[in-house]
Amino acid sequence: MIAFGTGSTMKYKDVTDYVGQAIENGFSHIDTAQFYQTESYVGLAIKETGLPRSSLYITTKYSGIGTSQEAIQQSLNKVSSHISLASYHTVTYMLVEIGVSYLDLYLVHFPGALPDFESGWQEFEKMKKDGLARSIGVSNFTVEELQKLLKTAVIKPTVNQIDFHPYNYASHKTLLEYCAKQNIVVEAYGSLNSITQNPGGPVDAVVDAAAKRIGATSNQVIFSWVRSKGVAIVTRTKERLEEYLAVEDLPPLTTEEIAAIDEAGAKGPSSQLLRVVAKLTMQYKFGRSPMLFMCLAGVMFGLTFNLNAWPPMASSAVRAQVAAKWQESFNRLNRSEPGISGLLAFSEAWTLATEFLRPRDLNDPTPRKQYDLNQVRVAFGVIGECRRLPVMMEVFLEDMRKSQHLITREVEVHMALYESNSDPESIRSLVYRLVEWYDAWKPTADLGPTIISAYTLAFQTHLFSVLPPSFARGIKALISATLEHIICQSQDPQDRVLWQAFDTLSLIDRYETLIASIGYEIIESHVKETCAGKWAEPMLGTLRTWMIDKIVPWMLYPFARGATNGDSSLVVRFPVADPRSADEAKTMMQGVGSRFDFHMHKTLCTLRTNEMFDIIVDFPDSTGALQDLKECLARVDQRADLVHALRRAINKRLLHPGADTKDILTQYVSTIKCLRIVDPPGVLLFKVADPIRRYLRDRPDTIRCIVASLVGDGESEDSLVDENEPIQPLQQPEMENYSDPDWNPEPIDAGPDFRASKSSDIISTIVSIYDTKDLFVKELQVLLAQRLLAVKDGNIDRERRNVEILKIRFGEAALQVCEVMLRDMTDSRRIDQHVQSQKASQMHPTIISRHFWPALESSDMVMPGQFQILQEQYAKEFSVFKPDKALRWLPHLGRVHLQLELDDRTLEADVPPLEAAFIELFSEKDIWTVDELVLRVGSVTRTATIKALATWVDMHVLKEDSEGVFRLLNVAEGPTPESRPQILKPAIAGELPPVMSVQQQQAEQMKIYWKFIEGMLTNLGSLPLDRIQTMLKFAPGYDRTVEQLGSFMEAARREGLVSVKDGMWRLGK
Repeated sequence: MIAFGTGSTMKYKDVTDYVGQAIENGFSHIDTAQFYQTESYVGLAIKETGLPRSSLYITTKYSGIGTSQEAIQQSLNKVSSHISLASYHTVTYMLVEIGVSYLDLYLVHFPGALPDFESGWQEFEKMKKDGLARSIGVSNFTVEELQKLLKTAVIKPTVNQIDFHPYNYASHKTLLEYCAKQNIVVEAYGSLNSITQNPGGPVDAVVDAAAKRIGATSNQVIFSWVRSKGVAIVTRTKERLEEYLAVEDLPPLTTEEIAAIDEAGAKGPSSQLLRVVAKLTMQYKFGRSPMLFMCLAGVMFGLTFNLNAWPPMASSAVRAQVAAKWQESFNRLNRSEPGISGLLAFSEAWTLATEFLRPRDLNDPTPRKQYDLNQVRVAFGVIGECRRLPVMMEVFLEDMRKSQHLITREVEVHMALYESNSDPESIRSLVYRLVEWYDAWKPTADLGPTIISAYTLAFQTHLFSVLPPSFARGIKALISATLEHIICQSQDPQDRVLWQAFDTLSLIDRYETLIASIGYEIIESHVKETCAGKWAEPMLGTLRTWMIDKIVPWMLYPFARGATNGDSSLVVRFPVADPRSADEAKTMMQGVGSRFDFHMHKTLCTLRTNEMFDIIVDFPDSTGALQDLKECLARVDQRADLVHALRRAINKRLLHPGADTKDILTQYVSTIKCLRIVDPPGVLLFKVADPIRRYLRDRPDTIRCIVASLVGDGESEDSLVDENEPIQPLQQPEMENYSDPDWNPEPIDAGPDFRASKSSDIISTIVSIYDTKDLFVKELQVLLAQRLLAVKDGNIDRERRNVEILKIRFGEAALQVCEVMLRDMTDSRRIDQHVQSQKASQMHPTIISRHFWPALESSDMVMPGQFQILQEQYAKEFSVFKPDKALRWLPHLGRVHLQLELDDRTLEADVPPLEAAFIELFSEKDIWTVDELVLRVGSVTRTATIKALATWVDMHVLKEDSEGVFRLLNVAEGPTPESRPQILKPAIAGELPPVMSVQQQQAEQMKIYWKFIEGMLTNLGSLPLDRIQTMLKFAPGYDRTVEQLGSFMEAARREGLVSVKDGMWRLGK
């Protein structure tokens, strides 16, 4: 994929139209760079095309320069390795400039952009891991530099972009081989330079011959040659793109043609003799004295006029041009003065100027020579008139290079002191001393900004090369102190001087990442300290106020330096000697201020994400934290992190066997309410609630807990239903209505299974855990039956009210059985009143319709003595009143109120029927064994018998003389040493009648269907589950799903009744 480059002649220009036209003409790969200063224009062009991000491939390069005009000018003068390291917010700035959320390829523009390969490349690797760049690579790296980088790299560079054409192929051959070995793609720029920038060279003839043979242009031959080397191409014009794309349709170059281009390129471009001679004549370093210059002038004079000494290959035209150039240079230096007087004056001016500029040692006690500044200015004027200032600048920079050891020594002394005491004041002293050196060596302003800029670049380049790694630690501590002064409202006047010194040495640009990290750390610390565990009120407003009062004033120093004077409320709030213009300072800090604000939101969002489970537990007292989280998520895209953290906390702290189902439901309801505040569309709730819903669906008592809450079970003061929430029918899933004028598309992070819930009804959401509401209706019937049978005073108004409420939610048809149950209770009371009017009886049974009530636990117990007589008498009177119906007693249910008359006391007790049956038997004789009692009352377990007898033992009516032998105490007696310890029966309050639950009813029914299944497998052999399900549908009343059948078959397999292999079920052996 050929790339459209925005460098070369497009650098520093508005390339919006060029990039837009390139995209329209078929370019999908756009190549820009921080150094080009075209990223914002590229972003504007992409936005104007309206194309989706996925259809474009965007490459940019980290060049290590800032975005200020001064940094741009420095990059134009000389690209140096001192520029600051890539950082997270640097690439974020690039993404903002281009207007995208990620880069397809992010390159290091040149080796010097990374002062330290190891730490610098780690920054790039982090960007790739965090998704800011999908691929990372390098540019202009040699084999040695790649080897150095790969020693510590975890992720290899994907690409190495280099200047590549036939004239430098020989020097790059080793690099190509190394990149191929390391699976690094080589991308070429400047591929056509061999024929466009160096016409007439050895390559031209070979390329023209190949072009003629295959019917192509010279450019296409070069493109084909580049492709033969396995190298990709970057170009800038539509025409070259079309030429490149047409290469596919052309015959390939032959091996001989490729080798011929290689051989011609190895010879190098045509000799530029005229250019070399002119450069030597015009830019030669004249030395350090007038005598050296005069010697050079003599040599050039002889070279010009002794043409016979030139080699035979030199033509007369070349000789004439050299002579003309020399004469032009001589006239310029002599300035039309008689003889060589002008040259002598130039020589004197040169000597004075170079001595004045020569760097001095500040530690040398010898007084510096005093100069007449007027004479110095005149000397500079003469040199400038002769156009020798660039040469003088090179001489000055060379002198400075020879004196750089003085700077190195100064740094070593101060850093040794800092490393011994770790006192940031040592760094402050070093910075001030470096400013003194900088000012002492700085050229006069009369020489113009170009020379001063070159001096500054050279000074800083050396300084940054000798600063040890510990300097960064020291300067961080020093800068942190300035921020602490502002936060503690104890501002040090020296802070402003310190920041001016940083600016002079360009330390702010170099350590911009470090400076920003200090702000980030302070923000993180403050947010965690002030917001952790405080959920009642929103905190974002307080945090913004703190940022304005504390962080923004500090940001003026590093990020708003150079703003023009003016008055502003910002300056009033933060008075300094040099007030900043509010508008200009605001503009200058817009980018970094946005990043700091983003970091504040990100930190608070992370904090609330980690606290989310506890926030939900504390709801509604945590509403403030939820409002903050909603706003933070709109600013920071951490929705996926919130889902992951909350699901992890829920699985760890809620969804485990030790948690009560009612607690899980309560937390689920709170989760619904909280996430509806944070994310009204419901995407987060859909993703978080899924494991809770699946876990509740598998719990056997979930339906009972939900139903108990609906009818007001009274077991807990907490309710799933908000009393203020209006009662409304259960909401069913709705199809999308695209004609709705208020319709909105689903959120971008919604999955394919997401369906927006338009209902705010909590109960509808909870009931939707199950596929059908029939299970709830059946459980409602069971719970209503238990509550009705537990009524003692005949007042069922509460249950009737609950049924009316549930009719609204589930519909009247679903609760017809419940209506029958209520009517049975009314009829039962009426029947009992009639029977009592005919013949008074101490028995008041509850008479229900067996076909409409849930199944009650059956028992073969027989009531003895007077209880049996009472049952028979009551049944007789009932048959007279209802001759078409018969009573089937359930003697093990209900309560019996007894009055026991013993020899020395009378007792009253309200006990279950089994206890009443046993005490009735003791009226026949005083001593009974457990086995005898069980034999008289029918099929009762020994455990139930012991439990029933323990009731009377606790009341001191019976006494266990020996194991399994009980005696009636007609006369109360105290405990004796020989008496057996009494069996204590725990008090059971509010027991509900043993109505079978839905699960128990289903299990009982499945026992009936097991006979059908057993017969199928006996007669037909092995069967798949779906075949068994199909055949069971012919059984009367079968309404189970295939999933329920599968659970039953799995339970039967665990008991050894059946076995399964490859999905085929068979009877167990």
